[in-house]
Amino acid sequence: MARPHASPPPVPSVFRACVLFSFHTLNLSYTDVPMSSEAQPECETQAGEINEDQRKRLEAAMEYIQKNCHTGAGLDDAAKAAGLSKFHFHRIFHRYFGKTVKRIVTECQVEMAKKLLLAGVPTKETGERCGFANQSHFTSRFKLITGQPPRKWTKAQLSSRNQEKNLAWVI
Repeated sequence: MARPHASPPPVPSVFRACVLFSFHTLNLSYTDVPMSSEAQPECETQAGEINEDQRKRLEAAMEYIQKNCHTGAGLDDAAKAAGLSKFHFHRIFHRYFGKTVKRIVTECQVEMAKKLLLAGVPTKETGERCGFANQSHFTSRFKLITGQPPRKWTKAQLSSRNQEKNLAWVI
């Protein structure tokens, strides 16, 4: 036989705080409102807004990441540049930029690698200069961002540039 007032399923703390505040304000109990695991609290977006000071800190951290991505700069370094704890920084960074610090660092490294590859720098040296741990790490991250391994991407870019040059001679 089911208990009439069973305890609700566990929910995230932010959601729980919003629900409890709403329940208290409206004089409701858990049994009055059905709860869904997919429910999103309205107050999370209000409480999750990023203020001007945080924006400045996030922009400074992004600038730091872009200047130092080849050195292996990561979450800890970017959080220090922003002057925030790494946990809080990670949350607001992802909310503000729509990507994680790791993804931004990887994209920055791959953009740097593209320039080096097109300049004729060997693949192994490119990976080292861009801060990847080894050749396999470089290849897998490069393919994740571009959809192709470095050598294949470089050949495709160079052949398309040669085709453009040939078209320029025809015209």
